[in-house]
Amino acid sequence: MTKVILALACLALQACTLPQPLPVAADLKTDASGVVVIGKIELIPPINAEFEQRKHWNVIGEDRMLNHVLVATGAEYRPVDTSRLHGGDFSNSLEAKWGVPFMVKAPRQRTFLNGGVTYLNVACR
Repeated sequence: MTKVILALACLALQACTLPQPLPVAADLKTDASGVVVIGKIELIPPINAEFEQRKHWNVIGEDRMLNHVLVATGAEYRPVDTSRLHGGDFSNSLEAKWGVPFMVKAPRQRTFLNGGVTYLNVACR
């Protein structure tokens, strides 16, 4: 019986995957199996953080949510299904601030940008 409960607990925890961002690069040095990606992601027109991103709850921390974009990357083209977001889609994700240059380490491979998400407050008063 305990093995069944343990197996169910493991399956439940597997469903709670958190996005894993690519590691930040401090310099341009890398090994033969990796590359350093330098870029900037912009949204035109930009998000107005005062009206479109409100700070009315703080579960995971506002610094990681506000003015940030999370882009799902992968070795194969698999667009993110926006009707059913799954944390596993963002297992190797690019996490960047809107309009701010970033530098991350990534594996040396063909990489696809499969979709992105950002936090917006769409609640009406």
